[in-house]
Amino acid sequence: MKGPEAIYQEHLSAGRLTLQRCGGCGAAIHYVRWLCPVCSSSDLAFETAGGGGSIYAFTLGTARMGGEGTNVALVDVAEGPRILTTIVGADPETLAIGLRVRAEVEQQTDGPARLVFRPEPAQ
Repeated sequence: MKGPEAIYQEHLSAGRLTLQRCGGCGAAIHYVRWLCPVCSSSDLAFETAGGGGSIYAFTLGTARMGGEGTNVALVDVAEGPRILTTIVGADPETLAIGLRVRAEVEQQTDGPARLVFRPEPAQ
């Protein structure tokens, strides 16, 4: 039997962001688990998420040894959970709390696929 981590990674490798939904209390859950963190139910099912959200909080890291600086962000996705991630494709000066972002999956050559978010174009 595959565990939730293996299933989640398969979905990411296929380019899909999935969340777990608890059949007991209806909570949307990310990162994947065996039991619901709200009600402890084991009735968890995967569902595809739309991928839209907004930055709740972020921090910027400095570049070391000539590399690029990094950021770490908390993103509230439309389906409910808050996801720890990285924002890509944005000048650090343009990052702001409330900025609308969209999920993307980065395929890695040296490891598992990675969930990141990119700012949505201004409308």
